[in-house]
Amino acid sequence: MKSIKLPQGLYNSIEDRLEAEQDALRMKFILEQEALEAERKIIEAKGSRDAQLILSEGLSEEILKLRGIEAFLKLAESSGSKLIITNGSEIPFITSPE
Repeated sequence: MKSIKLPQGLYNSIEDRLEAEQDALRMKFILEQEALEAERKIIEAKGSRDAQLILSEGLSEEILKLRGIEAFLKLAESSGSKLIITNGSEIPFITSPE
């Protein structure tokens, strides 16, 4: 079998073309990955939105008060000092001086 030697200009043109095709394929892959990531983020955001809507529909003033009482009970069982600020009718703001 004979070895074929191409002129340098033709050889460079073929190499440049192959390299350009590889770059185009690489860019296409990157764009597809970015599109999939964008779609994933949209799905995640819609899921979070739907979860918040479901939670907000189920929240009522009574449930919030019950959660406040549960928080007070947990707070009373914990060690350390506490500072509780409330006006009596609203859900209290709880903080620790530590």
